[in-house]
Amino acid sequence: MTTHHHTTTGAAPSCDVLIVGAGPVGQVAALLLAQRGLQVIVLERWEQPYPLPRAVALAHDNVRVLHTLGLGARLTSLLGDGDEIAMAEL
Repeated sequence: MTTHHHTTTGAAPSCDVLIVGAGPVGQVAALLLAQRGLQVIVLERWEQPYPLPRAVALAHDNVRVLHTLGLGARLTSLLGDGDEIAMAEL
């Protein structure tokens, strides 16, 4: 996965997949595609991450995908006891 800053001059970078939006879904999609060997560019209009949570629910399928991405240990460290989940960024 490549990060590019917006420029108004020069040739556009080449990629297999262009993702617009670096929210939770865009970032996970980019990681999954990059793991499969595709050249991915993610475009985001904001320079800094959004300060509030976006993905506030975590379904079993989401956890499985995050484990597939190698984020299992980090995810486990964010989970609290029982149904409580610590709000933090991955």
